[in-house]
Amino acid sequence: MTLQEIINECPIQDLSLIEVWVEANSAYDFKGTEDSILVISQPFGDSVNLDTLNLQEIQDFAKELDFPQEDVTLYCEYEMVELKSCEWHENKLTLYFS
Repeated sequence: MTLQEIINECPIQDLSLIEVWVEANSAYDFKGTEDSILVISQPFGDSVNLDTLNLQEIQDFAKELDFPQEDVTLYCEYEMVELKSCEWHENKLTLYFS
């Protein structure tokens, strides 16, 4: 599943309103390779308060990669597996890598 496919399915036009989650954990960072974005999300418990990524931030970063945006894929940085599916819940995008 590519980033462009996710954006095409987005129920809200303003991507900055869409929080990105990896299963039950909020995504808080990302890093790139030449053709993919590694989404970083790990459970930290209640003591750590990190800002949740929004879909606009990921799209903006994808535009900076020297690779066609419609081919950019998402990977789980922790497990190094490619995105398999996603679910929309109002302004929340949940990514599933397994």
